[in-house]
Amino acid sequence: MSSRWVEPTWSKKFRAPYVHLVFGARQTGKSTLLLTFLDEHPKRAGHGYIICRCKEPLRMHDKVTALPWSSM
Repeated sequence: MSSRWVEPTWSKKFRAPYVHLVFGARQTGKSTLLLTFLDEHPKRAGHGYIICRCKEPLRMHDKVTALPWSSM
């Protein structure tokens, strides 16, 4: 993953035992960040979710599922 300016800050904050919501424009690396986090912390999280405008849940990766806004 290419380094992002916010990555060191997130690395510190991800240590806390909370659910983290990441918002941002399209094509900015949010999915890549999620996959990297899941790979680096397999004991803390085995699966990640992306909330988007899809009509039904979509499997994006073995470890990532996209969910529609309506499921919130």
